[in-house]
Amino acid sequence: MGQGQSCSAQSLCGVEDELVEAQGELDSLSQLDQVSAYSSNYFERDAAELDELARAAKYEHPKADVVEQRPAHRFSSGAVYTGEWMGFERHGFGEQKFADGASYTGQWARNKAHGLGLFKHEDGDEYWGEWKQNVACGHGTFRHQAAERGDGAVTTFRGEFKNDLQDGVGEERWETDGSVYYGAYRRGVKAGAGKYTWSHGDASFRGGWRNNKIDGAGVYATQGKKYSGQWRGGVMDGVGTYE
Repeated sequence: MGQGQSCSAQSLCGVEDELVEAQGELDSLSQLDQVSAYSSNYFERDAAELDELARAAKYEHPKADVVEQRPAHRFSSGAVYTGEWMGFERHGFGEQKFADGASYTGQWARNKAHGLGLFKHEDGDEYWGEWKQNVACGHGTFRHQAAERGDGAVTTFRGEFKNDLQDGVGEERWETDGSVYYGAYRRGVKAGAGKYTWSHGDASFRGGWRNNKIDGAGVYATQGKKYSGQWRGGVMDGVGTYE
């Protein structure tokens, strides 16, 4: 049964209306899923200057194979790096503060954020976890403050990342109302099997997802009612059973 079609029972229409409303709430809350890149664009800003640093030999005879602590270095962009170097490359443990207030504190490997590290955005968003060649990759936690909503909403994702995006299995939790999603992600959006529970357990859906919307076979249950069947784009569409 698709959205806009007549229902065989008023109660079934009610279930679909509830689901459409709940999906709309999910879409409005899912600001975290819209992040196309968390931090990778920051790390390349000073690459050309580092190359020039090596050519100009600003430091006196740096040892190319020894990791050592050096004084803080200020880039022309306004960023400041304090930590370990190997030759003319940031290597080891260090902190870089960027001109707009963002910062990265953690492990570096040959000028790349690589290993474990914490990236703080100027707007309060944070990522803590594994890095590979300047991008979030592996297990990590991303905390997003939805300042644009004006209600202090905070969304936390814990799970797997690939190329700065959620990719794999993870849990997304909305701290304001207690809604939780646990399941599969692909390239930053909910895709595959997952369970979403709204507003402290008042309603839940378990089944398929595609591009952040309920899609495929699944079960939606709320207030003693349940629909089991097929979905498309967040609404019931296909064969199903209402209890």
